[in-house]
Amino acid sequence: MQGEKPTEVRIVIDNVVNLYGVEVHLRFDPQKVQVQDADPALSGEQIALGKDFPKGRSFVALNRVNNVGGTIDFAVTLLNPSLPLRGQVEVAKFSLLGKEAGETELRFVQVLLADRGGNALPVVPEGLTLVVKP
Repeated sequence: MQGEKPTEVRIVIDNVVNLYGVEVHLRFDPQKVQVQDADPALSGEQIALGKDFPKGRSFVALNRVNNVGGTIDFAVTLLNPSLPLRGQVEVAKFSLLGKEAGETELRFVQVLLADRGGNALPVVPEGLTLVVKP
């Protein structure tokens, strides 16, 4: 990723069946990258909904970015009568801006997936390694 140009990151779940709700907690090195605020009209910093959880059909329970501590906390669920999602699902997206050259990780601390009844779905999270160039 180049310093002055933001890089878009998407949180995507592959090969899922009966997905209704998602909660993710991520960590990043705030010395290397910063998350750009997806909605400056709201207080605080947050990320954007993915295309498969559109406004009006979903409810965001948690959306918090901490660029000092290097954390992203996000939780969203579909609203009734929406049908559960399957296949490849885009949950959220955000832009990162490089601050300092070097390699850094964006890693999941916790990922929770649930079906319509609130039952846990299996998940194997995969992080991302970024190379920040000046």
